[in-house]
Amino acid sequence: MASTFAPNIQSKWPWLYEEMKGVADGAGVEVLDVVALNCRSEIALTKFSDGCTSLACPSTTSGADGSTWLAQNWDWKHEQQENMILLHIHADGKPKISMVTEAGIIGKIGLNSSGVGVCLNAIRATNLDPTLPPIHLALRLVLESASLDNTLKMLEKEGGVAGFGHFLIADHTGAKGCEVGPKGIFAVDSEHGWVTHTNHLVAIPDALKDEIDDDPEWLADSPVRLARIRELIKNAPAEVRQERIRSMLSDEQNQPGAICREGDLETVFSIIMEFKKDGSMGWVVEGRPSEGQKAVTFGY
Repeated sequence: MASTFAPNIQSKWPWLYEEMKGVADGAGVEVLDVVALNCRSEIALTKFSDGCTSLACPSTTSGADGSTWLAQNWDWKHEQQENMILLHIHADGKPKISMVTEAGIIGKIGLNSSGVGVCLNAIRATNLDPTLPPIHLALRLVLESASLDNTLKMLEKEGGVAGFGHFLIADHTGAKGCEVGPKGIFAVDSEHGWVTHTNHLVAIPDALKDEIDDDPEWLADSPVRLARIRELIKNAPAEVRQERIRSMLSDEQNQPGAICREGDLETVFSIIMEFKKDGSMGWVVEGRPSEGQKAVTFGY
């Protein structure tokens, strides 16, 4: 599959291809090995992949300080924890990026110096279009954007993403959930002023559902987690703070399919980001946030 994607990446996003080539040279592997890592969602989502819970609270909802909050738990195999890195990228003429990613993958979950952040929910579907950016390269393009509005225009201009997923994107002006894929970009409605998502499609128009070869039962707890995070939001105090969001992401009801999960799939890391007009900040916890680890902070 990497050989199918590589020519199009090299043609349309040559700076990203060159970066992957540099990673390959440094690691002593072939560039197609690194391309395969960066197409991992398109490869894995036809069989199996991670399960995550994400949320965003726009500035109009969060309270007097006017911050936008963006957060998620990223769930996968425990063994993957040792491959996770907090990567800082400084590229000429582009915003600085800080993101949590798997070693070798050049786009994932984090924020940039322009105050744009993104989270990811995997969605299992076999529809693919190799002429569009793979999910992780699309995440990198989001993190190279100057604003939420700029990001949404970029995704629309690209015409979609090679495989299906959900991008939760934010800056200090607000947040937007987008189910992305080869069929286009579809906005996710907010509830109680928050945008929430797990690992099944909720925004695809009925007219397109028969064209999408998805598997809504591949992660049976996805609707359960979505209902639970919405319940926690509805019943929580109105004022939004980092501690409140961490508490929600630490929820262990409905194990082994909880928001903060354990078992064959477990929460590998938890990230919370805050966006204000004068700067942004991120906190990331390795492992399950319910276990009390101190967060690593980063920001601009």
